[in-house]
Amino acid sequence: MAMQFSIKDISTYRTQLMGVSTLMIIACHAPASGVVMPRILSFALNLGNYGVDLFLLLSGLGTFYALSKRSIKAEWGSYYKKRCRRIFVPYLIIFIPYCAILVFLGVYSIGDSLLSLSTLEYWIYHRGAWFVSLILVLYMFSPILYRVIDTKYKWLFLLVTILAIIAICNLITISSKNSVGDNVLSALGRVPSFLLGFGLGQSSKDGKKVSFWLLLLLAATYFVLRRVLSITNGTEWLIIPFILAVIVALIRWFKGRWIDAFLNFLGKISLESYLTNITINSILRVLIPTFFASSLFYGRWLEYLFVMIAGIAVAYCVNRLSNRIETKMETIAEAR
Repeated sequence: MAMQFSIKDISTYRTQLMGVSTLMIIACHAPASGVVMPRILSFALNLGNYGVDLFLLLSGLGTFYALSKRSIKAEWGSYYKKRCRRIFVPYLIIFIPYCAILVFLGVYSIGDSLLSLSTLEYWIYHRGAWFVSLILVLYMFSPILYRVIDTKYKWLFLLVTILAIIAICNLITISSKNSVGDNVLSALGRVPSFLLGFGLGQSSKDGKKVSFWLLLLLAATYFVLRRVLSITNGTEWLIIPFILAVIVALIRWFKGRWIDAFLNFLGKISLESYLTNITINSILRVLIPTFFASSLFYGRWLEYLFVMIAGIAVAYCVNRLSNRIETKMETIAEAR
């Protein structure tokens, strides 16, 4: 592996990296969903949780690129509209029938459904698409962040902000689990990865490189904080650059092969895949114990295999439909 990592590669291979993060998230949802497996396999699949931080870093990078193309004074409105369309169109296509099914099954009330559709469900009850709830807040404040870091003190500001987040997440204790405060702290701990991606935006555009030894040092710091000092929440961003460099090296190795095409495919439906994975999974966890008692579903292996395959298939269809709707909305907006 080269001793220097080109930050521009994050942008060059962003779609494939999104595909990798999608696979990682789907993998870590398996043990979290109660799939019965050996402890070592559960440990390995749980490492896929880093896919969330990878996704956030890539989202931060993409958000910086989007804002850098716009006039700060005149085009913030179009930025918000485009970001909201990108999130809410597929979200509503998936979650409206999802909520309707849960109401029919008696799991949700009408009020629960409305709360879910508003994306506020996570903050209040710690359920639903928590990533969407968080990313919408981050998108909301990104234009302000873009203005703030547009100085020579960018990295000082970002580092102080990240350290403040780590301090808040590890010093404040919320006694009531899954309360509003606990949910906010849980989501806040993942924000540093988004900030890192946002900060790397200009370096990526400029084609700057970073020493691989620095990435190793950050990864080592991550393990020291977690294992020696027991500082856990908010530290994932330290190991993500190293993971990113390794994944990019593998993507370059597989360039032009079927796995490269598959990762491209997954990367283009990453958001939809995340949403279909959690919704189909949630519905089956109600349906199977209630209506199906077959031993075929023991251990949830067959069930989760269906969740993965059906989730990706539905995600592809939703992505195609979403793109058409978004294009139509943009055409209507331009005509006005």
